[in-house]
Amino acid sequence: MTTFDPTKPVQTRDGNKARIICSDRLAGQSVVALIEHCGSEIIAWFYANGRSNSDNIDRPGDLVNVPEKHVRWVALYRAPDGSFHATLHKSREAAVNHGAISVRVVEFEEGKFDD
Repeated sequence: MTTFDPTKPVQTRDGNKARIICSDRLAGQSVVALIEHCGSEIIAWFYANGRSNSDNIDRPGDLVNVPEKHVRWVALYRAPDGSFHATLHKSREAAVNHGAISVRVVEFEEGKFDD
């Protein structure tokens, strides 16, 4: 489970766009946000962890950080014994410069898994 960060882009758990107005309100629910709803925005209050209630239950209206998209390059290498291994690199150039025999791009979002 990732930690909620109010300084990064947010949305509700069920995917509604949201924007934080402040995260230092002097109350238990210290985060104030505007949530897109039916073509308008509603104001809502949240705890510092992004939850709408003080219990530890995930709810559709809780705030979560927008999943970050990443691009990495998978490089395939041949070991001296003839076996293969793969390594992730942040750029194609880094993969090629390390002697890869094949390089492929991989794009993914944190926390999103395809079945």
